[in-house]
Amino acid sequence: MAHVNGRMVVACGLLTLVGTLTVWGMWGCAPPVAQAQGGAIRYVATTGTDTGGCDDLAHPCATVQYAVDQADPGDEVHIATGVYTDVHQRAGITQTVYLSKTVVIRGGYPADFSDPPDSATFPTTLNAKGRGRVFYIIGSISPTVEGLQIIGGNAVGLGWADGGGGYVLTATAILRNNQITGNTAANGGGLYLQASDARLYGNEILGNVAAYCHGGGLYLNESPAVLSGNIISGNLASLYGRTPVTGYAAECNGGGLALCYSAATLNSNTVSDNTAQYDGGGLFLYASNATLSRNTIITNTAQEIGGGLCLYHSAATLDSNGITANNAYVGGGLNLLDSSAELANNAIIANSARYGGGLSLYRSAATFTNDVIADNQVHIAGGGLYIQACSPRLRQTTIARNHGGDGSGIYTTGGWTERGFYYSTVALTNTILVNHAVGISVTDGNSVVLNGVLWYDTAITISQAANATVMVQHQRWGAPAFVASASGDYHLGPGSAAINAGVDAGVTTDLDGDARPGWCFPDLGADEFVTGWGCRYFYLPLTFRDHAP
Repeated sequence: MAHVNGRMVVACGLLTLVGTLTVWGMWGCAPPVAQAQGGAIRYVATTGTDTGGCDDLAHPCATVQYAVDQADPGDEVHIATGVYTDVHQRAGITQTVYLSKTVVIRGGYPADFSDPPDSATFPTTLNAKGRGRVFYIIGSISPTVEGLQIIGGNAVGLGWADGGGGYVLTATAILRNNQITGNTAANGGGLYLQASDARLYGNEILGNVAAYCHGGGLYLNESPAVLSGNIISGNLASLYGRTPVTGYAAECNGGGLALCYSAATLNSNTVSDNTAQYDGGGLFLYASNATLSRNTIITNTAQEIGGGLCLYHSAATLDSNGITANNAYVGGGLNLLDSSAELANNAIIANSARYGGGLSLYRSAATFTNDVIADNQVHIAGGGLYIQACSPRLRQTTIARNHGGDGSGIYTTGGWTERGFYYSTVALTNTILVNHAVGISVTDGNSVVLNGVLWYDTAITISQAANATVMVQHQRWGAPAFVASASGDYHLGPGSAAINAGVDAGVTTDLDGDARPGWCFPDLGADEFVTGWGCRYFYLPLTFRDHAP
């Protein structure tokens, strides 16, 4: 098998506008609900009429668009519970709401508009019924849209346009606690951001379709946006919105999200049950140095590469994410192509693929620190990792109980690049590599260096081809004594052979943030067993005696 990942993939949008990153909710906490600050309140109800200024509780207007048109910057638009199905043309574009001013649009109010709003009790739905987008937001503005059900948007009928539920162009929009569902577009079925540093907090982005075909839930193009605490589930990136067919060649990427030239920040989101006809079932990153932390990426599917995530030309940072039960042809949990990404404290567990059950690397000088790669399944090679034409560095990694195919925890091979055939050079320091039929398989011409490794329940520790190079230092055998590996807890228990058995790898904390080393020397693997003892040195007294000649 050569050149598994050697191909180009997605083309990005053509606009080259520049946004500005605004960071909020770095720890998954949404900011408080926006409150009026001196502006007027405009009221909308299904029983209203589009007359007057919409600022009289007794005389609300009937459509959100009319209220927005009456509003001044800084005003709020309060929408009573009900379903609003109107669409309007503005500047040759069809949508329910065309927004070009800084206002707050908030749903979830009862008929009397009493506070506080409650979108669960008083659902407020904007349904474009397939006749255009729901929102079009444009300009150097900072509007807020919250507490709405945004459904039935369709940008395909607008000349295969993008952003079915919403299109945000250059605006610093805040979208909070909305449900964006059942929308369709060429790209970004639920939402499309162009040159926008939008902030998305606590939204549910469900069951949207990118039909041409990137970013079923969302597409970010040159957009350093912040996404925190959102649920992105059940979205589809597939040509014409059809159920993907195995072997069909349409390059539809990012079932949940697709990022292009976007240094976005994603934290504490759940990305689940999304499907991509090609790459990146959960997420697809192209030339995007994004930061992903504390996200749950689970049960996503890609027909080709990267069931959970696919990174292409992306020096992204992944920290403390759970990547679980995803599926693809190559790289069940994660796939890196030409990506010098940095991964730390991630759990890559119970994913499946034909090559690289946990993850696959191709032409990628990635670094791994304190990661757990365990219980993944492969059909051909590389249960934990499939490494091709790469030079990754892995420090303090736990690789356990990966199975299937050739039985290897790590499979290392070469591959073709545009500059010729390249071999892999893999460096592992302080590794737990246990419970495999073969620990590491190294094919001709490739090299692996291990410094500090624990073997256990592994019939063949290293399968080495005649012309492969393998160097091993500080290896030992013994039970890792995981706390509860059957339930996915790979912390070290008392008596683990990994405790105090490592070398200095320059890593000062473990996957939980505990100080490393916990005793005299670092432990092997991602977890540091905390003893509280510190390191004790004992000095024998020197005794001088006189001896007769």
